[in-house]
Amino acid sequence: MAEKSNNTQQIRLEIIFDERNSVMKLYRNITSKMYYVIIGLILVQFVLLISRQVGMQPVWVLIEYLQLVAFMPIYNFRLFPYLYEAFKPALVSHLIIFDETPYLPQLDKQFFNKNYAFYKLSVGRLAQAAVGIALVFSAVVIANLVVFLITKCIRNSDPTTGSGKIKLWADKTLI
Repeated sequence: MAEKSNNTQQIRLEIIFDERNSVMKLYRNITSKMYYVIIGLILVQFVLLISRQVGMQPVWVLIEYLQLVAFMPIYNFRLFPYLYEAFKPALVSHLIIFDETPYLPQLDKQFFNKNYAFYKLSVGRLAQAAVGIALVFSAVVIANLVVFLITKCIRNSDPTTGSGKIKLWADKTLI
């Protein structure tokens, strides 16, 4: 009995990021502008929700979805080069704003695997995200501590005076 043979070969084609291509340049320009659009969208939504004195859930949901979208390109599948550029503005949700890592330029040449390299998401940019998130977390904790201390330091005071109004504001904010 003769075995059937398969004469096909598997050829692996690498992704080509042609920086001179006009379409790639267009996507690069759109990406650089979308960073500012997304930052503006988050800030405007934050300010509007604070001014209307409602919860921050819409801002957190937006940031959560941006975080989910931001890491889609590093899963174990390959995308068209243009799509890597389309997903990059979502990295704002992780506070990855700069292309080069300040103070740690040697980490900009290290990547976890090829998918991170295609996405240009270096170890340095992830370190930048970790520092940014730690700073925002610290600011939130400090702001909550200040409001808590205001409520504890200002004892029973007349609500019509300056300190009474601050106490009412702090009590309302702390809730």
